[in-house]
Amino acid sequence: MNHRCVNWEMRELNLQERKIVFDGRIVIDRPLREVFVFTSDYRNDRLWREETVDVRYITPEPIGPGSQCLEIARIWGSKLETWSEVSRFVQDDVMISESYKAQLPLIMTRQVLELAEGTQFYYRVELDVCRAMWLRRLKPLYQRSRQRAFIRNLTKLKQLLEQNSSKGWDDR
Repeated sequence: MNHRCVNWEMRELNLQERKIVFDGRIVIDRPLREVFVFTSDYRNDRLWREETVDVRYITPEPIGPGSQCLEIARIWGSKLETWSEVSRFVQDDVMISESYKAQLPLIMTRQVLELAEGTQFYYRVELDVCRAMWLRRLKPLYQRSRQRAFIRNLTKLKQLLEQNSSKGWDDR
């Protein structure tokens, strides 16, 4: 995904200025397949991502390459709509989606790995701030605030999956 972005002087921003990246790993004491099935269905995000209000798939199931969804989130009191498409999907391994219509263009990666102590869940969100002048000005504050929320979200995901049996969370 290659976005071009210019500031008021019509100079291209360097990658450091235009990107905000959050990534983290957490080990969940659940089978790999269960973690993948739960985290690869964005409709479950409202159960563990505090900013997510709703997610609706635009395309029919099953979820896979080309699946499209609309996520409605609330961040700092503002409603954000993100239309995304799954660009890579490998069952029980990785899911990557890219926004194609969003106030904050993003690439989201979710990947699982089987470890002796459970399933490692890797989660990465890469935001492109080139179309959000307000965010470029507030980038340090936004990064600190959202990093804390990112950690809370991963912690909540771990608690949710470890406290509930397989399918116990399926209350969409």
